[in-house]
Order: sequence, then structure tokens, then C-alpha cells
Amino acid sequence: MLCMKASTSSPRARWLKCRSNLRSSRWHRGRWQCPQSVSMIRCDSMPCTMPRRRMCRAVRVTDRLPTSFNGAFYTCTSPGVQLIGDFRMPEIALQREQFLRDGYVIVRDVVPADQLVSLCSMVDEIVEREHDLNPEFSASSVPRLDLAARVDADMLDLVRFPLHENTMGLSSRLLDCSPSTIALSALSVLCNPEFDPDTPLGPGQPEGTDPRNWHRDIRPDHDGPLSVLLDDLEANGPAYSQWNIALCDEAILHLIPGSHRRLNSGLEADQLKRHGGAQMPLPGEIAADLKAGDGVVYNSMLLHWANQYTKQKRRTIHLGYRTFGKALPNHNCCGLPERICSFFPDDSPERQALAHGFALYRDESMVIGDVFRALLAGDREKFSAGVTRLHLGGEGRLTCVILLSKVARNLFEFSKSDDGKYVPGDSTVSYNVQLKRQMQRSFDAAEIQQVCERFQPLDRMLRTGVSEYVGGFLGTRTDYVFEQLPAAVTEESVMAAVFPG
Repeated sequence: MLCMKASTSSPRARWLKCRSNLRSSRWHRGRWQCPQSVSMIRCDSMPCTMPRRRMCRAVRVTDRLPTSFNGAFYTCTSPGVQLIGDFRMPEIALQREQFLRDGYVIVRDVVPADQLVSLCSMVDEIVEREHDLNPEFSASSVPRLDLAARVDADMLDLVRFPLHENTMGLSSRLLDCSPSTIALSALSVLCNPEFDPDTPLGPGQPEGTDPRNWHRDIRPDHDGPLSVLLDDLEANGPAYSQWNIALCDEAILHLIPGSHRRLNSGLEADQLKRHGGAQMPLPGEIAADLKAGDGVVYNSMLLHWANQYTKQKRRTIHLGYRTFGKALPNHNCCGLPERICSFFPDDSPERQALAHGFALYRDESMVIGDVFRALLAGDREKFSAGVTRLHLGGEGRLTCVILLSKVARNLFEFSKSDDGKYVPGDSTVSYNVQLKRQMQRSFDAAEIQQVCERFQPLDRMLRTGVSEYVGGFLGTRTDYVFEQLPAAVTEESVMAAVFPG
């Protein structure tokens, strides 16, 4: 029931106080339709930033209609209500609330209008160059390119844009972190195929999961069970965000709001099990309908899919940002090459921002090295101190320990691969590769293997012994637990297993 305090004969300002049981409101044809006094709230440029439970607070109205409200407007129809000024809830508060609740925010005109054409032209040049040089790219049904490894000194706006207030600045506020603790982690472009591709293979194939299947950006063999990641998210908030920013109109990305805060529902699990079910609409999904220059920033744990890949032109910049200190996210690698710093003068803000991001990754890598050394030495106190430095939140540190076991396993596998071999002058490799090579120089092969062995008790706790694939995840069949962490796996049991006696 909406309650209003009607104006008196006085022309002085009056507060309109609204209390609402918003179960009686509904979204209809692009508007919140509400009973009685407030007839509608219409959302134009930002349809997803109006949280129901905060829609009506202490609001002032004016005698001018409509009243501006962060890209929306109120239309007040009750007699005797006079206007006394605009009420504006801070836009970022609305966006952050939606990001936490629904897992995504659509941001209109995130690309400054004067940069849209030039950014699209630069990306087109890189894509055309790749078609000429790489037949595999031209043959891909879901082509994407690492822009950070391919930009040159004539394309610096492609590097400046991810450092912009509209992207990095907004990510910092959505993740609720200081600008000094956030870093750009990925810069790529999603493209259209040059042909109409066949129906995608189902998920769980040896080569991984085609993005045209419903999935979360989680692999149980790389990231651990979903439930432990959800526990960390609930306790400490998100530590990673990613963007799709359209340079051409598109509505390819489909999302299920709120799915980043829960396991798959029974209905979702049943459909994703069926043949072709991962390529069919799921109840509650929404399409991120983006015009050129718009973006959607979202939590990568959301259930999402790219529902169509056709020859229609697609140029979508894909960005990733992560925080440092409050939690170790499962997306903890830096995909940028350090060479992009060299394109900018030493005293430029772009170089300083990029270099600071690399320093955050480097410092974290050193802490991880200290944790591994404490593990080798059997020093539980130093190990716990290192985990605390990586994950300041008191709750959710089990997630951090599980992710550290995955980092150790990844380092061991890397040391056996060709990527682990140092190549002089290879300036296009990601900073993640550089850091792993540096880690190899800090630990010999026997020590790296020993670190993995110390984590083996935990690794066994996370396996079922039966290889399977569960719908809604990346990767292939595995015996690692996909969703629910076994009840016996606790922080205490893990520490007792990793530090026996």
C-alpha cells in the first residue's frame, strides 16, 4: 500500500514519504506499474537499475512532470501533491544493488560517442589482419581475439578505453573497492563467424564448452565446486567483473538474473541434462539488448549463453577486472602482455594505471610464493598469514585455500609444458605466463611437485572418483565435484589434512 502525505495550502516544500509493499507492483511494457498514487515508474536508458525494494523512499516531488530520476521518471497523479524539488538516489547505489542482486547491469553509452567509430575501425583492422594471417580464426564458429596482444602504437585508444571512468571506474565502484586495488585483467573482442555455423556440440566435450551452450564461467577442475565460490561471494562480495561492450547492435548474450547466487535449480538441471537442452531458452532468462556503444557488466558466475552466432557483424569488446586483498577470485590471472605499458610515456596516467595493475599481480604472486614456501616448510602459522594477506575477509578463506591448490596444480602442469620454457624476446605473452615463469625460477621442479603433493589430501577431498559432466559449467568430464562441496570438507579438516600432526 503506497501512502502519501498530501500537500497543504503552503507553497513550501513537502516530503513525499512512500512505503510500499511492492508485491502489488509489476513490470509491464517497460514500466513499473504501481497502485494508487504513483502510477508508474518508467525506465528508458537504464531499465535494470530500479530495485523494487528501494523504489519508494523519502521522495520529494515537484509541480513539473516528469521528474528526473537517474534516467527514469516518476509520474505522480494524486490530487493535491505539489512539487518541491528533484529527488535523486545516487545512480551508483542503484547499479551496485542490481549488480549484487541480479548479477548484471546494462550501461547505456558506455563508449563515449566521439570514440565509437574510431574504436570500431581499430578493431576491424585487427580482425581483418587476423583473417589474413590465421586460417583457424576464419574457420572458427565462435571467433574471438586477444586485443591486448595485437594492439600497436597506432591503436592506443583501444588500451585507453578499458582504463576509462565508464569502465574501470564503474567496475571499481560495483566491486566496492578502492581504485588502488583494481586491475584490468582481460582485453579481447568477440566476433561473428564468416559463415553460418552448424548447431554447436553439446557441453562437456574434450575441447571444452562452446559458449553457445548455457554455462557459468567456472570449471570444477580449475576453480573448485560452485557452492564454495558462492559462499565466498555471499561473505565478501564480488572480486571480479567482466564486460561485453557492443560496437555494433546486438542481443546475443542471454542471462538468468540472480543465478550467480545459487546452484542450478531442479528445472534448469533437468533441461541441461537433455540432449540439446543447453541450447534452448531457460525460464527467467533476459537478453542483454545492446545498441552500439552500450555495455553489460556482469558476474561471470551467472548462467549465460550466446544464443546465436551468425554472419551478421559482431564486434564486442570483452573486458575483465579484478580486485586484490579482500578475496582471491577464481579469475585470478592477468591476460595482458606487459609490453602495452611501453606504448605510453613514463609519466602518463595510462602507463601508471597499467603498471600499477601489473604490480598488484606481481605482489600477489610473491605472497603466493611465500604461502608455498610455508607449505614446504610445514609452517602452518606462516601459511595462514599468507592466506590472510590474499583474503582479508574472515569468512570464505576455505575458498582461497582451494584456489591455491588449483594454482599449484596449474603451475606443475605449466612447468611440464612448452609454455613453461623461457623464450627470449617473447613480448606478446601474457603477464600470467611471465609470473609463472618467474615462479619456476623461485622453485625447482622437485619443489613444485612437492607443493602439489602437500595439497593432494585436499585434492582428493574434491574428487568423487567418477568422471561426469554437469550442465551449466565450462570444461569437460571430470571427477572433480561440480556443485556442492562435501559436508566433511571444512577449513579445519583441510588444514588438518594439509598440515598433518
